[in-house]
Amino acid sequence: ASPSSSSAAAAAEAKKIAAAALKKQEEDVLALTFSKREGMERRSQELKAARKAELENWYKMAKERERQGLNEEAVELATRAANGGLTDAQFFLGAFYANGKGINQDYTQAVKWFKLAAAKNSSDAQYYLALCFANGAGVEKDTSAAYELWLQAAENGQTLSQYCLGACYDKGIGVAQNVKEAIAWYERAAENGNEQAQWRLTDLRSSASAT
Repeated sequence: ASPSSSSAAAAAEAKKIAAAALKKQEEDVLALTFSKREGMERRSQELKAARKAELENWYKMAKERERQGLNEEAVELATRAANGGLTDAQFFLGAFYANGKGINQDYTQAVKWFKLAAAKNSSDAQYYLALCFANGAGVEKDTSAAYELWLQAAENGQTLSQYCLGACYDKGIGVAQNVKEAIAWYERAAENGNEQAQWRLTDLRSSASAT
C-alpha cells in the first residue's frame, strides 16, 4: 500500500476510535444521569414513607392519650398529624373541636377539619360535616349540602348516613320527599344494625298497610 493510502486508513481508524470513545462517554453520562435521578426518586419515596409513618405514629399516640383521658395531649398530637395531612387525624381533630374535648368547643374549626377529611373520602367526616350543615353549626345552614354529603357517605357504607339519607327522603329534607327511596335507605341502614331505621321502617310499613 502507498504511504497516502496507509495514512488515510490510519486517519479513518482514528476517527472511528474517537467516535466510539465519544459515544461511550455520552452513554456513561446518560447512565450517570439516570442513576442520579433514580437515586433521587428512591430517596424521595423513602422520605415520604418516613413522614407518613411519623404522622401515623402521632395519630396512634393521640388515640391512646384519648383512651387515657389525656385529651389536651391528644389534641396536640392529633393537630401535628392533621397539619401533616393525615386524613384520619383531620377527622379525629374535627371531632375534638365539635365535642369540646381537650379544647374549647369550636364548630368553625370542626367544620374546617371535617371538610379536609371529607374531601379525601372520609365517610365519617362526611357524616359529621353533613350534621354541621343540617344544623347550621359552624357553617351556614344548608340542607341540600347535608343531603349530598350523607349521600356520598351512605354510598360508601356509612350506616348513620344511610339512616339520615332515609330521613331526608322521608321528610323531604334537602331533597324532594320520596317514600320509596326512604324505605330503600332505611332498609340498608337496618341491615347494618341501625335500630332507628328499623323502627321507622315498621312505622312506614304499618302506614302503608293501613291505607
